[in-house]
Parts: sequence; structure tokens; C-alpha cells
Amino acid sequence: MTMDARNYEFNTAKADFYLCLANALTAPMAKPHAHAILGGDLTSDLADLDREIGYGLASQIEALQRELDRIGDDEDLLVLYAQLFLSPPRKVQLNAASYLDGSFNGGTVTELEQCYAENGVSRADSFHDLADHVSVQLEFISHLYRVAATGADTGSSISAGSFISRYPQRWISPLVEDIRRVGGELELAANPYLALMQILDAALENDAELRDGPLSATERREHALAMARQKRAERKVSAEEMEDIRKRLEAHGLSSAHLDPTSKDDPFGGWQAMVPPSPKR
Repeated sequence: MTMDARNYEFNTAKADFYLCLANALTAPMAKPHAHAILGGDLTSDLADLDREIGYGLASQIEALQRELDRIGDDEDLLVLYAQLFLSPPRKVQLNAASYLDGSFNGGTVTELEQCYAENGVSRADSFHDLADHVSVQLEFISHLYRVAATGADTGSSISAGSFISRYPQRWISPLVEDIRRVGGELELAANPYLALMQILDAALENDAELRDGPLSATERREHALAMARQKRAERKVSAEEMEDIRKRLEAHGLSSAHLDPTSKDDPFGGWQAMVPPSPKR
């Protein structure tokens, strides 16, 4: 096998791995989506890709399946997802700018929108969430690995590793801790999303671009805001604040359906709607 062929297969496998995670972290509104997660397709795909890539995550993927085995059916999975990520006040934020900026829809959202645009990824009309949603960022990583697999000069301004270092590697730890903490507070019988995030954490650590030298001004600012972010994450969101969030979303032409846990509308079409990534598996 030639070096180009190995490069293509390796990077394509990483693209598929991150796309699997992106899909798994969207709301399981549709029955086929939930069935794929609960029926073993998710962990089977992750295990196959893990062996191909060499992350060494077999035990973590088995732990994920054990947690999924404790979920009764697709409705139970949706209820669990809503408990963690949707029901007001949201207990865990999948809009990662809340960890990076200390606020909803902060400057990181604009940065990410610009980054996507510079790399040929645009918002589809059916897209109903902000650019900082965890699944969108993972789908963008998938896109960058797919670009790397081709070896073509697409004018891409960032690599997957540098994007991971700049964004996901900075929000993954507080997000994992929030899911762990809230799972304990809710006394969840199963918490597959914690296991899923731990798998993501390990992959991000493996794939992040190593850096040397002092922290940038932005990174120093983020460090100074760490305590404020933690306090904000622990604070309850009032009904007035929730209504303000709803109005801000709708003012930007974005759906606020995900603020209502009883809504049957798909609150997030990110991994399917983003252009040009598409799943291989």
C-alpha cells in the first residue's frame, strides 16, 4: 500500500470517527437515530474505527455500550438527553461558547462562523442552532480530516489538530465534569453521554496539535474567566433569562424548539446540514 493510500484511509477513518460522535450528540428525536445508538451500531462503528486508527479505546467503548444497555428504549434515551441538555433550565451546555466566553452566543460563535466560512463550510437553511454547538464542531473536524485525506490544496486555513487545540480541547474538560456532576445530582440509572464524552476527550487529547511557548492573550483571558464560568454553570437560569434566550434565537432566525422538552421538532440538524461533510458509515 502506498503512503498516499495509507494517508487516505487513516484520515478518512478519523473523519468517520468524529462524524459518529457528532451524530450521537444530536438529540435522538427520530426513531432510526435512537435505534442506531441503542442497537449497537454506534459502538460497533466506533470500535471498528478505533482499531483502524489505533486510539486504544476498546475499554471505553465497551463501557459506553454497558451504559446504553441500561437504557430501556428510544423514548427513554430521548428523556435522558432532554434531562441533560434540553429541559429548562439547561443543566449541561452543548453550546460550548458558554464554557469559553462565560456567556451564551458570545464572541466564540462569531469566530467559529468565520472559521467555517474560510474553510468552505456554510450554514444550511435547515440548520437550527449556533455555530458553537458541540456536534457542529465535531462535524467540522470530520470535514478537515476528509480534506486531509485527499491531500488536495483546498486553501484550508486550519488543520484538524490546530482546530482541536483552539476550541474543543478547551471546553471538553468542563463539559465532562458538568455531565458527571449533573448525572450524580439527577441520580441517573445510566449516563451513556458521560461515557461518550470520555471517548471524545481521549480522541481530542490524541489528535490535538501540540504547542510550545507562552499562552496567548486570549488564552490568558480564558484562564482568568474559569471560575466565573464554573459559577455560571452551577447557577439556575430564571424564566426571564430563558425567555430572553428564546427571543434572541428567534431574532436571528433560529429555532427555539429545543427550549421546549416536549417539542417533537428536530432541534438540531447540524451534522446533516453542514456543507460539505457527509457520513461514510
